[in-house]
Amino acid sequence: MLYAVKIGPIPTGEGKATFYCGFEQGKLHTPVLADSDQDGLRRLAAQAKGAELVCDARLAKAGKKLGFEVADAPEFVRAGTVAMITSLAAGPCGHSLGKPLVLYSLAVAASRFHISAPWTRWHDDEAIPTSFSGGYKGRFEAAILGHVGQDRGLALYSKKGAAAKVAKLVAAGKPTQARRFDSLAVVFDDEPAFAVDLFDRMLGVPAVPIAIKLKGGKPQVVNEAEVLGLAAALNAAAALHPRAREIVGDAGVAGYSKGVVKAHLIAPKPTE
Repeated sequence: MLYAVKIGPIPTGEGKATFYCGFEQGKLHTPVLADSDQDGLRRLAAQAKGAELVCDARLAKAGKKLGFEVADAPEFVRAGTVAMITSLAAGPCGHSLGKPLVLYSLAVAASRFHISAPWTRWHDDEAIPTSFSGGYKGRFEAAILGHVGQDRGLALYSKKGAAAKVAKLVAAGKPTQARRFDSLAVVFDDEPAFAVDLFDRMLGVPAVPIAIKLKGGKPQVVNEAEVLGLAAALNAAAALHPRAREIVGDAGVAGYSKGVVKAHLIAPKPTE
């Protein structure tokens, strides 16, 4: 079975581009750049060599004319598509985030966190002691972002007391000073539109998770181990509850040599 997915329009320096990707189990066909759905699907079908042709509802009209059936995306298509758009949304450094399954692990954890909405129970100035073990190690102070209209997400600070200081600076309208605290974070963005649309249809969350690392106020490249650390922390934070404030979350993928990453979070009693 070849399953076709439309990715775009993607803004580029030369205008907008739309790609059509064909997934088979364990295989991604060469993406096709095309000006219309029908042209894109026709060229994908030519790569399929007699395979069953399937597409999502977004391509139903053009697909029907070419023999494509419409069906929900299977797991391997969701994984491949979500990994691709997570990398694209990260910009030029997206390739450094890790293997597709690592990116999918981050995206799934981020969707759980978003759906759980822990920012409705904890504020960004409430430090959550966090420790990692396994494939990623370290101790941090976590802060859940998203209270009172701010960007939603999860930040990890290496310096004790940073969560409260950063929250105070942001509230005072001093974001540049707040960025001076070293951090590793995931924040949700409502751009680019093509990525938000796909993320919503694949995982049910209308926002894209962006991994960010700051050191000395400057952006740094986020590596694969840090991506899995963020995924583990997001899984744990998604499970936090006023009656379950100590949670261990994990994240891991086949082939990652350092093993499963575990994140141990101990949240304070939520502010009333």
